[in-house]
Amino acid sequence: MTISANRFEQQTPPKWLIIQLARFGDLMQTVPLILSAKRMKQSPEIHLLAAPELSDLGKMIDGISRVFSAERQNWLKFSTGNGNSLINWASKVKSMIEPLRDEHYQKVINITHTRESAFLSQLIESEEICGLSGDRYGVSATNEWESYFHKILADRSKNQINLVDIHLKIAGLPLPRSNGKLRPNPRRAQYYKSLLKSEVDRDLKLIALQLGANSPLRQWSVSDFLRTTRYITQRVSAKFVLVGDSKEVNFASEFMAGQKANIVNLVGKTSLTDLAAVIDNCDIMIGADTGSVHLAAALQVPTVSIFLGMARPQDTAPYGEGHIVFHPQRECYPCIESSTCKNPICKSDILADKVGEAVTNLLCDNNQPIEHAKNYKCYRTEFAVDGFQILSPRIENNTDQMNVPKIDHTRVKQ
Repeated sequence: MTISANRFEQQTPPKWLIIQLARFGDLMQTVPLILSAKRMKQSPEIHLLAAPELSDLGKMIDGISRVFSAERQNWLKFSTGNGNSLINWASKVKSMIEPLRDEHYQKVINITHTRESAFLSQLIESEEICGLSGDRYGVSATNEWESYFHKILADRSKNQINLVDIHLKIAGLPLPRSNGKLRPNPRRAQYYKSLLKSEVDRDLKLIALQLGANSPLRQWSVSDFLRTTRYITQRVSAKFVLVGDSKEVNFASEFMAGQKANIVNLVGKTSLTDLAAVIDNCDIMIGADTGSVHLAAALQVPTVSIFLGMARPQDTAPYGEGHIVFHPQRECYPCIESSTCKNPICKSDILADKVGEAVTNLLCDNNQPIEHAKNYKCYRTEFAVDGFQILSPRIENNTDQMNVPKIDHTRVKQ
């Protein structure tokens, strides 16, 4: 593992370090935490430790002063390899985190939640660690909210608190009641603005679509996306922008074969920083529970998302006010993480015309609820009086959904 640093802004101490070495979507869900920290009376200088492929994206987060990058897989080898004791692992990692050697942090916030990141947090000079910490005696949670996070992993059905709010509480920060903001490269944003909208179609609504997901069980069918776009185009003048990585090229080809007009296919053609510039130019984003949807939320672009498989909106709905989420209503939902379901019939429970209706309602500032359906639920993200994000039912005449239990977020079981 090598760690590199890029200083692009100087601020006044105290200094905090956020350790977020997980995936793209997890980094985007860190944005509200940074917003809350920067709103404090004594605003800290915030540094970020992230995976190398995410460091450029990390620099775009408003409030980040310095980004360090660490190749997580390399240092995992030292902790899991044969014959590597914790002492040997620590000596190896100490030499690798040289850029952090001269830093002194008031607070290290470890929200990677792994054994390795817990030990890593102990090797960084700080006055306080929030999250998971570790030493030669083992790994431990530093507060009740970190304990809560690990307890709900055993039974996620009991959790009703968004992961972002859990992280905010782990860090000891007030809930911001809004998402933060990214700063896309102005030159790239202008380039994609010109690419996506000419003078001829300047009045069209730009709709970003991601057809894929990180698991087949989380992925809605291309045919359902096609039916959704046909519903939309019958009611709104729209252009669709396909986004995603190179693994989703076949999905894009299938989509374009069924919907030939007003499409820009950028699948596999953008870096993550360019993806931010693309989505920032769009009016809305549609997809599964993906990093791109969380990126859209961080850009304050409205989203409509379909949660399938292991994904639960109670855990990871896009953060902010007014996002729309759908999920199946079946006893087997959500799948367990190790599921190999061969007959994911729940995917057909989410009706394309209802997703299309939710999209057109958002585009037209129409806050009407979706009509009742038996096999799915639809929610709108909102903030409760206590500041926690909640899911407000968006289906009409569904007494099961309207009787949402009130949650006392202040009572976290030890």
